[in-house]
Amino acid sequence: MVQTLRNPADVTFNLVMVKRSGCSGIGEWYSDHTWFPGYSWKVCICPRCQAHLGWVFEPVGRASISHFKASSEGFYGLILEKLITEEFSDSLLVGLPKDHKY
Repeated sequence: MVQTLRNPADVTFNLVMVKRSGCSGIGEWYSDHTWFPGYSWKVCICPRCQAHLGWVFEPVGRASISHFKASSEGFYGLILEKLITEEFSDSLLVGLPKDHKY
């Protein structure tokens, strides 16, 4: 499921929520400006290229500084546009002519 969310700086993100991810949480946990009440968050980056891919969410009170992955009670909110390009997603559509109007 993709959710469109807006941060306090008025930037909109299309997020995919997943239980597992290869991205790593960095920095501190924050409970303010969370999209999910009851959850703290931290930025999640690609361990290879260090690109910002989204956020790790963990229940408030369960998040510790040593957590860089989501626990069984946590999850990831990954920015759709950082995970897949429009060209690649179009290539997954099979059986439709190239000039087909979607």
